[in-house]
Order: sequence, then structure tokens, then C-alpha cells
Amino acid sequence: SPQKALHIEGASGVSASQLLVCGPSDTVGDTAGILLRAEGGEADSALRAKGGIFFEREAANGLGKLHLCNNGSNNNDSADLTDAALTIAQTKNVGIGTTSPDRILHIQTNDNAFGSVRIQRDSTTQGETSIGFFGKSDTPNNEAWVIGENGWGNDGDFVIGNENGGAGGNVRMLIQRDGDVGIGTDSPSEKLDVAGNIKIQSAVLSNQENTDVDTGTETVA
Repeated sequence: SPQKALHIEGASGVSASQLLVCGPSDTVGDTAGILLRAEGGEADSALRAKGGIFFEREAANGLGKLHLCNNGSNNNDSADLTDAALTIAQTKNVGIGTTSPDRILHIQTNDNAFGSVRIQRDSTTQGETSIGFFGKSDTPNNEAWVIGENGWGNDGDFVIGNENGGAGGNVRMLIQRDGDVGIGTDSPSEKLDVAGNIKIQSAVLSNQENTDVDTGTETVA
């Protein structure tokens, strides 16, 4: 009972496969691939197949890397390896904009308008957009370090902080849109507003009221 023009159904189970696409040679650089075209009625089936999935052979025993390709040219060209948008290397490193990723996620781009990578909320209301850092595989969510915008309800501010074991977050540093920076406070009223003691091992001060350094309060204009 086929449900599409080609309907393949095979054995089920973990890592089961129902289709195998093979390249005809063992030459390094050759590929096994599938082209995708969202258009019908072409006499030449290779025209304007703008999407492609290719596995590129790199070494013996069939080792290689997987490419997801998208050709954006408004012409008859079809997708090939030069159109790789995402690559998964033998190491499982993932590359976006690069076919040779050397980290678990490697992003390469010449686009620097408003940031090379964008994290954006799917909402018109203000809310947190951030990245969480977990130092161990078993670090619980409520112990993560977090960096981003609007953390812990500080709308419009850039925040660095850490979770507090489920008792809310600790804002360690906050930058307001007007440029005021707070350390230990989430409501800075000066260019640098520190809640707590400061230890300075060496310093050069300018436009200062006093030139001495002591244990009292010094005012810098």
C-alpha cells in the first residue's frame, strides 16, 4: 500500500536503515548523494536541483563527512559541494559556513551586521535570550552560569550571572543600555557602580581630587 510515488518500508529497530545510496568508486573526494528539486516537468533531471545531501569520501573504509547543501543562484545550476551550508565531520564536529570544522560547533561567516550569530525570542514581549554554561556533564540546571540579555527580569540589560541552586539567580555583572556597569548590583547609577569592596594592586588615576591612596574614600571627578 504505497502512500507516495516511492514508498520504502523495511525492518525497524535501533540504527535500522531502509535505503542505501552508494558511490561507484573508492576515490577520495567522490560522493554519494541525493539531489532535491522543488519543481517538476524538466527534461533534464539535473537542472535546478537546488538542494542536496552529499557524503564525501575522505579516507579508507568509507570514512568521510556529510554535507547539507543549498544552491541560492537564480539559474539552472544544481547544488554541489561548494554550496555546503552545514557539514558534519568524521569527528562529529559541525560546521556552518565551513566544511572543515575543528570544534563541536564551528561557525564561519563574513556577515558582521548586528552580530554574526543571532539569538532571538519568538515573541514581541521582552524576555531572556541567553546562553547557559555547564562545567560538567552532571551539572544541574540550577547551577549554570548564564550570559545574555534580560537575565532574571533585567529587561534590556546585558547580564552575567549564575543560578543559585534553585533559589533564583545571582547577577554578577550587568551592563545597562546607557553604558552604566554594575558589579554586585543590578541597578548601577554610574559608569561603574560596585556593591562591595574593591582591591586594586596597581592603578593610574586621572582627573582626581586627591593623589594619595589610603583606606578612606577617594572621589574621582
